[in-house]
Amino acid sequence: MKHRVAVIKCDSYDEEKVELAVKRGISLIGGLDNLIKPGYKVLLKPNLLSAYLPSSGVTTHPSVVKAVVKCVKEVGAIPFIGDCPGAFLVGIEEIWEKTGMKQVAEETNTELVCLEKRGSEIFNGIAISKAIYDFDAIINLPKFKTHSLTGITGSIKNLFGLVPGWHKSSFHRDYPNAEGFSKVLINILKIVKPVLNIMDGIVGMEGDGPSNGNLRKIGLILVSSDCVALDTVMVRIMGYNPNDINMLKEAYKERFAYVGDTKFTELNLEVVGEDLESVKISDFKLPTFLRGQNLTKKIFKDKILEILTKIYYNFVTAKPIVQKELCKKCGLCGKTCPVNAITYTNGFPKFNRKKCIECFCCYELCPHNAIELEYNFLVKLWLRREKNVYKKKTV
Repeated sequence: MKHRVAVIKCDSYDEEKVELAVKRGISLIGGLDNLIKPGYKVLLKPNLLSAYLPSSGVTTHPSVVKAVVKCVKEVGAIPFIGDCPGAFLVGIEEIWEKTGMKQVAEETNTELVCLEKRGSEIFNGIAISKAIYDFDAIINLPKFKTHSLTGITGSIKNLFGLVPGWHKSSFHRDYPNAEGFSKVLINILKIVKPVLNIMDGIVGMEGDGPSNGNLRKIGLILVSSDCVALDTVMVRIMGYNPNDINMLKEAYKERFAYVGDTKFTELNLEVVGEDLESVKISDFKLPTFLRGQNLTKKIFKDKILEILTKIYYNFVTAKPIVQKELCKKCGLCGKTCPVNAITYTNGFPKFNRKKCIECFCCYELCPHNAIELEYNFLVKLWLRREKNVYKKKTV
């Protein structure tokens, strides 16, 4: 059995173009009526990191969500739009408003669901919103982005949004590095198995995502029933080896899939729609830490030097700093820090370096892009050739 991923070109967020691209992608992997049935209650789970405007490229664009709402209704099922946003303290109403979800809900007569309100249930040590019991199926609507901890924010990482707010902080505290946190993400994927994943890759994000990286025009919609397959193709389009991404490497170790009983490998991955080689991006930038680690692997190829490699990794870490000219003194960074490493001086955040676990929650969730990642001298020297790393691009 092939794990199929549809790669569809779409050059803008024009609603008609997006709807055509989404429908074509769904058709190429077998059709929606094979995944959901009339009368099904279907949760659409977009990436709603925080209260960002659609133009920011941080959250799933409303035109993509709207297109999927229409597709679900055409099958005779009942769509709902819901999430547990990372910056839950901002207020869900503000997040609905700014991300464009409220407008989609009003235009399509679709209910918005705050998954926080249903509480959580523990599955093998993982807290998941009880709201998943309210639905017959989940459609995952991730964003094509990088992530400063996990490397990418794809379909697997997007399911972390089903973990209620305070539990997110606990996981970041208990699993501060990419390897441990990736195992948590794969465990969530074992519990929550979306029937379909539709990725907004029209405008994506490279560099130090998921909220303060550089916007990148990609012009694609990706569709698959399998999260691991979709994220594998996403990384291939970026021009990188999926084995360099911890959560994909962890998924490959498990060798499980979410459609039928076929074990996932790239050998039984089938790309339909556009040819994969034709859409690869030659100069796509991963997060700084991951590029640094990949450089390390080139320097220290011999396993005998494994200890030296781990030591070298310590030189590609980063620390958060505040850009006072952008800071609104809202206090959200301190409230979401899982280890209480942030205090305030004259309203501006102050970081306790001894407590900081470098989970980058403050950087990820700041709705004003006021938190920057500062790298040490060695990394800055290495990055000097990439001058645009320190300047946010738009498209």
